[in-house]
Amino acid sequence: MQNNIPNELCRDRKGFNFEAEVVKPLDSLKVKFKSNPILSFEEWKKNKGKGADILLSFAEVECKYRSKYYDRPSYIRRDHIPRFSFTEGIDMIVVTNYKWYYGRKSRALLYEYGIKLMDLSELICYILDKLKSLNGSNTEVLLLSYNSAVNMVLHRSGYIVTYIEDYFDG
Repeated sequence: MQNNIPNELCRDRKGFNFEAEVVKPLDSLKVKFKSNPILSFEEWKKNKGKGADILLSFAEVECKYRSKYYDRPSYIRRDHIPRFSFTEGIDMIVVTNYKWYYGRKSRALLYEYGIKLMDLSELICYILDKLKSLNGSNTEVLLLSYNSAVNMVLHRSGYIVTYIEDYFDG
């Protein structure tokens, strides 16, 4: 799933916008998590580069915006692997706007370290599946409006999606 972040934005701004886009559905799903501050670009910039971007009780998530394909394992070693704590029982996930921009060597290195590569819709389904296994078999999801690609993935995965505006209309 490619995002429509304008190309003229700087690399940091693209990363900030993408991270904010990843946090948005977590907020709407009422998932408990810690993240870098996303209300202000300046605050976010002070905190970036320190550990994973999003911490859940069962996973660490690093957000990476990619604007082109490249396959450099040295980049993975330098900029992905050090973000994670490698705590037993905690999944490590890199969420990206377009996972096919990661080449075969980069994917193999992530796999070797036990790091999962996902796009945003896969991350949402992963989180919902984890919550379902932790909290029982509830498949109903209450969403603030979100993009149609994510909604389609949720429907195909067997989740019952109730949009917040429909929820209050009765």
